[in-house]
Amino acid sequence: ETVSALKGVYQYADIDEQDFQAPSTYSTPHRVITVPGHPNRARIQIGWPEPRPQFVVIFSGTDPNRPDIIGEGGQWTHHTEGFTKEEITGLRARANMKVCWSYGRPEATGVVKYVEEVGLLTITDPAVMEGATVSISTLKLNTAAPMILQFRTATSEQIGLKYEQAEDSLRLKIIFTHPEFLDLHTTDTSAPVLPYDDFVDFTQASQQACGKLFLELWSEDMERGFPLPRGCHYRSYTGDEPRREIELIFERKSGLRKNTLYQMVFNAHIQDVLEAGTGDLLEDTFMQVIPMDDVSARPYEAIERGDVKLHPDGPIPKLDPVDAQPEFSRVSGFKIIGGYKELLLLEPGDALQFELMGGESQGNMITAGCRLRIYLFPFTQWQTTRSCTAACLEGAEASFPCDHITCEAEAVVPGMNANILKLTLGKLDPTWVGFGNLYNTEKTRIRVGAITMPPGGFFAQRLAAQVTDAGIRGNTDVLDQYPDYTISVGDLVYKLPSEGQTVAKVVSVAGGANSRPFRGDTNNILYARLMLSATLLARDDSGDDVRFRITLPAGYTCKMPDPGVVNEWEAPDDLPVFGSEVPQGRGTPDDGTLNHGWTTSGNTCTFTPAHPYGVIYQGSSMMVRIQVDNPTAALPRSSIANKWTFMQTSYGVCAGQDDCQRQGEDREYMFLSSPDVKYQSNNAVLGRILRSTIQPTNFNLKDVRDTMQDLRIFFQTEQEVSGGGEIRVKSPYGFNFGVPDCQAADLEDSYYANDGNPAMATLRLPVDRSIPFQCTTLVVTDPGDTVSYQEIRIRLRDILVAGRYYGFKVKVDNPTDAAVFAHDGWRIFTADSEGFVVDGTPSTVPFVDGDGNSWGVYTGSGFYARALVATQPGL
Repeated sequence: ETVSALKGVYQYADIDEQDFQAPSTYSTPHRVITVPGHPNRARIQIGWPEPRPQFVVIFSGTDPNRPDIIGEGGQWTHHTEGFTKEEITGLRARANMKVCWSYGRPEATGVVKYVEEVGLLTITDPAVMEGATVSISTLKLNTAAPMILQFRTATSEQIGLKYEQAEDSLRLKIIFTHPEFLDLHTTDTSAPVLPYDDFVDFTQASQQACGKLFLELWSEDMERGFPLPRGCHYRSYTGDEPRREIELIFERKSGLRKNTLYQMVFNAHIQDVLEAGTGDLLEDTFMQVIPMDDVSARPYEAIERGDVKLHPDGPIPKLDPVDAQPEFSRVSGFKIIGGYKELLLLEPGDALQFELMGGESQGNMITAGCRLRIYLFPFTQWQTTRSCTAACLEGAEASFPCDHITCEAEAVVPGMNANILKLTLGKLDPTWVGFGNLYNTEKTRIRVGAITMPPGGFFAQRLAAQVTDAGIRGNTDVLDQYPDYTISVGDLVYKLPSEGQTVAKVVSVAGGANSRPFRGDTNNILYARLMLSATLLARDDSGDDVRFRITLPAGYTCKMPDPGVVNEWEAPDDLPVFGSEVPQGRGTPDDGTLNHGWTTSGNTCTFTPAHPYGVIYQGSSMMVRIQVDNPTAALPRSSIANKWTFMQTSYGVCAGQDDCQRQGEDREYMFLSSPDVKYQSNNAVLGRILRSTIQPTNFNLKDVRDTMQDLRIFFQTEQEVSGGGEIRVKSPYGFNFGVPDCQAADLEDSYYANDGNPAMATLRLPVDRSIPFQCTTLVVTDPGDTVSYQEIRIRLRDILVAGRYYGFKVKVDNPTDAAVFAHDGWRIFTADSEGFVVDGTPSTVPFVDGDGNSWGVYTGSGFYARALVATQPGL
């Protein structure tokens, strides 16, 4: 201990038990004081009471066998460690930059005293991401409106592999490099600029922060969608080079995917930069998008970096230096009509009707030759056809001339889905008077048809519109001048998802779920994979405007885990359903509380995001872990009562307003799954085969002289199995029935019932008697296991009657390995004609009815005789 105190190096108390990779010692510093008048001497403040310890100094380099070598004298060893949350931002690649220690604060002159070099720092450039763009919606400058950031991850194998090899979380960093030109707004309906003093620290990253910044997240990856962030954090910087930094953090093994196109929709505006003489906007870099590598293994390494510019084929913002025509009425310029109680439900085949009004005076009027663009939100959901129809409604403002309106669709992102309706009002002809002048109180009503509705859905929201002038009427070179932009008034529009658009399915036993499948089992763990068909964004602080609900079949009890920091609703990343696939699409909804946003009631599990801004994005894949108590009655997968459903509901943008109606609460969507080994539309609740035995005729290990023995198998059904079903017998490791065909047959006649036998007598299997038993052998490896075993399946022709006792025999070779002692692992199951398991043995099939163990093989024959005696009646 005295040596440790002198050296300032101590051992940890758990040194004998800790992980071998953990440090075994820790350091405490001594203050070093120079001795006055002796610059080469130093003193540390340490001492001991009497008797004082004696120390022997062994010089470095001393050789005990060579007295003539006295060594090199004492040595100092640095143990100083410094930690800081400050991070270094590298703007360009630099190599071998010196890192030095300093003490104290800079002097008045700004000079910092550095005392020693401690290392070198090198910053390297990441791979270049090509083609990252931002596409604007409105042409109007200084106006907040949705924009779309689009990028494609690396296509090369070398860079793309980094997306697949990460073991921990990947991140996506977005930097607004010139917020003085292009600046970020929040997702609020009023879309204010994000305050510069508003920030969320890395440790506080949340889905709530994501919802404050991003309206939509989309991916061309239809199986996983845009990965649901575990959380977002952000910070803004002022000064000579202002910037905003946002980082999305994804779940382990569930980040971005290589060679995949992504879009992110956010509110922003472009400043009136043309007046500042900034040059060509297409050459300006407004943002950077930087996918970051594994947060644990390589926290400061970027996978690639894209400089974000305006889309080269997209529109360019235009000046509106004066209050020039055209303009919308500031009260009711673009008014949606045709709804009920201020809500308009859009369904396939519907048209969009609206009322159009111009500015207050002739200098702000909407006239012939103007173009009206209607922006269809959410941008990533709409994909209408390129052609549409438009006309003024008959009987509306009959005195207003309204003729010849053409309609076509455009895309915000050139070459992507069409989400803008572009109407040209009248003809580009200076002599044509078929379309009147809209200003002051003049208005007209227009109907737009032949619109393709999105298959997904969205909750109550407003649309937006832009009007531009042709400049000199008839001159097509000056189209789209003097833009004006407005948000719709009047009715809010919404659309419920079409059937089959919400992805909802459960994980099968093969995928790692339903490990306690029998009726009456408690604390069973099920998993549900979900992809919402409409974004849920909490806009009210009441805590009740958005939620989704999973309803299990009647009889289940959805259990609430104990509150805690660990989210018990999160699916583990080693579930067999994921295999080796990365990314997994394992998003986890979480509101940041100890209950993580979940409540349960009976057979329902409900998630409510944090309010406001909590979000679950349309198309983002989630995996939810659900703890349940099974029904007390068996429930086959084929039963119409075995139905899982999903519901999502929201008030939309009218949340918190009087008379606002909730949407979607009365629409339940069925869990559906295409044929898949690891996913299905429901889970079976198995009946219990409680009376069963398997009796061998040979207990010895297989010898080269042995022939296959007969196993006699008996069981009593709980539920009926319709014709075409199966009997399945699972064996322990080492038994061989013959692959691919096994040999099954009836028992001797004396085992079976005749007309005079009671109801509990043994029956023959209802197989096709015109041919030998249809018996096949499968070699099976359970999820998460490495040892294979054999399972036989016997095809039935007729009904397997509920509650009756059946018997048959099958040939098998015993194991040859003396290490195999199979006292458990035998199971019997019944399955219907679709392959769905109906009944099964909850534990191993016993050798003697009522016993807890199966039979095993042995190296000698002594147990064989004892086992036969044990089965005799009365013993």
